[in-house]
Amino acid sequence: MTFGRPIMREYFAILLLIGIIGHIAYYVVRDGPGHLRSTFAPALGVRIPSPLNSVCHVVAPVVLFGAVWVGTVPASIAAVLVFTAWLMCQPHRLSNHLALSWMALTSLIFAASEPATAMRWLLAILYLSAAAIKVNREFLSAEVSAAKFMLRRYAARMGFAAPEPVVRIAPWIAVLSETGIGVLVLTPGGLWPAFALAAVVHLAFGMLGNFHFSLLVLAPWALALSADGRLDEAVIAATVVSVIAGGLCGWFLTSAEVFSHRRAGRGVNATLGAAYGAVCVGIAGTAHPSAPVVHAAALAPIVLGGLNFGLLLIGVKSEWAFSMFSNTRPFWTGRIAGVPVPWRETYFHVIVPSDVIASIETPAHLRSKISDRTSVFSAAMAAELQRLAPGRIVVRRARLDRDRMLFVPDDPGAADLPKRGIFRHPPILSRDLRLPYYG
Repeated sequence: MTFGRPIMREYFAILLLIGIIGHIAYYVVRDGPGHLRSTFAPALGVRIPSPLNSVCHVVAPVVLFGAVWVGTVPASIAAVLVFTAWLMCQPHRLSNHLALSWMALTSLIFAASEPATAMRWLLAILYLSAAAIKVNREFLSAEVSAAKFMLRRYAARMGFAAPEPVVRIAPWIAVLSETGIGVLVLTPGGLWPAFALAAVVHLAFGMLGNFHFSLLVLAPWALALSADGRLDEAVIAATVVSVIAGGLCGWFLTSAEVFSHRRAGRGVNATLGAAYGAVCVGIAGTAHPSAPVVHAAALAPIVLGGLNFGLLLIGVKSEWAFSMFSNTRPFWTGRIAGVPVPWRETYFHVIVPSDVIASIETPAHLRSKISDRTSVFSAAMAAELQRLAPGRIVVRRARLDRDRMLFVPDDPGAADLPKRGIFRHPPILSRDLRLPYYG
């Protein structure tokens, strides 16, 4: 048994491959070719030898594409396993869009009879979870709100000042937009307006420097809308226009500040923006939404999404929890949708000699945080740093002084040592939790 009609499945496979290539291209341009061979701090805690790590980045997307194209249950299981192997190559943080893709592939194993329904529910869970997590005082009203910060920073990069009335309502616009998309996706006849609103939201998100996220999230949308990718002349003409518009948007309206080589950064932003525009039009022009909302195929994404959100609420993880840009981080005193979170993680102070830091094959911005001694490190990251030079690196458990909301070194007798594992929480936090957090 295969999932969906062949042409829908094949289109989904193509969009998934395009999204993964876009993700890899973004990080190779940002961090250099070392991204493909780096084995420092693997996000899932399993280290793949460097040569195999590089091969995996090249081979896994192709094998995944083939498995999804075939679409049988064994092939779908193989797709999840191959994608998981590729996730093992991701350094120190597992992106939300990769977690979403893993959940989509896993859901399809159990939703072969109605994959579009499964994707409707998965997308609803994505947007409703993201909205619920943002319903906290710091995000909605504080000056350190991630939404306010990102809007002001974007405006400054573009050379103008964001109007304060717009800045004040930006957090509410984000929450209402995500809530609206999540509700519309599950409403009869609501898929079209949901996709239109999502396309605008992800365009804005892309312009903030995240087109690699926006591009990959379109694959589940294509399946939810039963898009088949068969372009007629009108859709082809619209696609050409959207490619030009997306490329110009990526080049001129998307900041390349995070890239060491600005021109290369603008180039990858323009390429991803053009691809985003083309895929949006391709989906909209070839969609035939007809999947029911109520179907047994909804069970898998509901279970996966509920587990993902539940693990955040009980403090087991805050990474890949769809909590992006919500101000949520471990030991934060805010509540998620009114619920206090009992955080379950230990952070450590780590002192690393400068020559050891220089030897780490990781982006410069990460090396600077390791060296400035104003940060604390999760157990998984502290164990990874300790591994670099066991006899020369000082590791000491951090204790949170709740009166000052400041991490301080614990008593010298504290015996906890960091252990390698999955990066369930941000690998690096500021010692001062009163400072803004935008991870």
